[in-house]
Amino acid sequence: MNPLNVFNNCYYPWKNPANWFKNIKMFFRSFKYAYQRATRGYAVSDTWDLDTHYLYLFHDTLNYLADHHWGYPGYGDFDTDEKWTAYLKELADKFEIANEAANKLPTPMGDKWCEWLEQHPSANPWNGTKSNPYGQDMFDEGCKNMQIRQAAFEEAWDKMGKVFFHLWD
Repeated sequence: MNPLNVFNNCYYPWKNPANWFKNIKMFFRSFKYAYQRATRGYAVSDTWDLDTHYLYLFHDTLNYLADHHWGYPGYGDFDTDEKWTAYLKELADKFEIANEAANKLPTPMGDKWCEWLEQHPSANPWNGTKSNPYGQDMFDEGCKNMQIRQAAFEEAWDKMGKVFFHLWD
């Protein structure tokens, strides 16, 4: 068992009969969330992980705009359609790198950490940085990746600020 998948019951709730009732509740909550998005523009569930929600939103909408726009600013650095499309794609990619869920950053120490935990099933995965020999390296790698994500976000935010009022179709 992969120690990072300790919540399989959450991801695959139909495998556990105890979660079937939760599935039914989530089915009806999805209608509630859809109504909230339609009436006020966001749902309560969006605020649970607001940073990830916005990073996905920026990435997806900028890619859509790059693929389906009708016009472009027409002056300065964006005097051609190709330059505008390339800029939007680059901006979307920066937001994707900033999104932790995109899994674009390498984590070899995290992989070694998981392999070690598979070989030592009695080890506590939540206390891995103390008992696992790769724990501290994995932590350092995570900090380095967080710095990369932060730099990508700041660059994307600055670039989006320069063209914010041109993001129309």
